Amino acid sequence: MTKGLQIINAYIEEYPLYHEFIKILKDVFILRQESASKHKENIFPLDEKTAEQKLSAGNSLVNMNQDAFSPFLPQQYFLELLTMRNPGSAEDIKRKLLAGELDYEELIRKSFTIPKAACIAVEEDDEAFDLLDFLLKESMHPFFALLTQEYKALIAGSKWSKGRCPVCGQEASLSFLKTEEEGKRYLFCAQCALEWAVNRIQCPFCDNEKQQKLGFFTIGNDEKYRVYICHQCKKYIKTIDTRKVPGQMDLEVENLITLHLDILARKEGYF
Repeated sequence: MTKGLQIINAYIEEYPLYHEFIKILKDVFILRQESASKHKENIFPLDEKTAEQKLSAGNSLVNMNQDAFSPFLPQQYFLELLTMRNPGSAEDIKRKLLAGELDYEELIRKSFTIPKAACIAVEEDDEAFDLLDFLLKESMHPFFALLTQEYKALIAGSKWSKGRCPVCGQEASLSFLKTEEEGKRYLFCAQCALEWAVNRIQCPFCDNEKQQKLGFFTIGNDEKYRVYICHQCKKYIKTIDTRKVPGQMDLEVENLITLHLDILARKEGYF
């Protein structure tokens, strides 16, 4: 068993409330590793010069609204995901995709236009999420992860400090604080498995630095999690204080087991 799976199994034991969510991620993680070992092909027509120009201009490496990509391999992975985790109409979706009645590329592009946490229900005690949308985005994960590895040094050199991912352009999934770097926090993109540093006392989405327009809240006595909010742009970012985490953590799992924080933030009018 890999180290990653051991950590996920520990989460299953520790967070029974999120048992099903974490089991989904565990199954996905296993299939993702298989897919990554088979498919090491860059599906995006991108070279280092173009990548550098994009980052310098403040643009992500890939714009899923308009940039070309080869959908064949991620569609194959998506079909495998549907077989593994069967959301309601999975068989019908597979049939329509194979018959050409549904366009995978169109589905993916629509999925990437959904704002952060838009699929999260905000009704009382409802912590469901859109499994189909989750699997659609997952089908692109191995291919964005390849870009992350290939251009990691270039991204670090660009000193990217925006609230959206420099690879896929999605808003950061969450942030975390490190013990050894008091003035910094790191953002994490679950789509690309990328981490990047930003100023701690600043909204990463609108660059607001005015203290009176920034804040955070916690739930009960749990100081491990915070939700940073900006009164100026009305955005929020879930944050983990790693100084209060006794063992190892997996940021993708942390993103899932903190859905209640997304719900609370959205109920308060943040997005």
